[in-house]
Amino acid sequence: MKLAQNITEKKAAGVKEFLFTLVLACVCYGAGRIIRDALTSYKVIGDLVTIALGCVLVYYVITRYAASYTYSVEDGVLKIVRAIGHKVSAVEADIASIKKISASKPDIATKNAYKMTPHILPNKHTRYVVFEQGRIKKTIIFEPSAEFLKAVKAYKHTERK
Repeated sequence: MKLAQNITEKKAAGVKEFLFTLVLACVCYGAGRIIRDALTSYKVIGDLVTIALGCVLVYYVITRYAASYTYSVEDGVLKIVRAIGHKVSAVEADIASIKKISASKPDIATKNAYKMTPHILPNKHTRYVVFEQGRIKKTIIFEPSAEFLKAVKAYKHTERK
């Protein structure tokens, strides 16, 4: 049995992520200045550390703040697409293969986890979906709305019957 319609939801980083990025930029710049001032005879090292921290910041801005996410359920498949500019990556899980959807981090290995969320740190909306692909348990980390999560659970419940 299938639901009458497919479910789709789009997410992007918001004001909190932008402010977090600005704070992180200030911390990176401040750390570089402190190192530069502490090592007066090694100002080049301080400048290089500042540049390196700036590169880390740019990485987080590109991979988190500039990304948009599309969560959808179509024909019994949970599909999450991350788009950063023209680079698109997706992960799919059959609803039938989902073992658990929870707010707590599962005990399986993190190398089989797909982080598909605009936030750097987990928050109250973060959900972990444990599913089996082949014989390997994998995890999708994403942040659906309450309505989307309810619809996914309802879809899974109707498939069992």
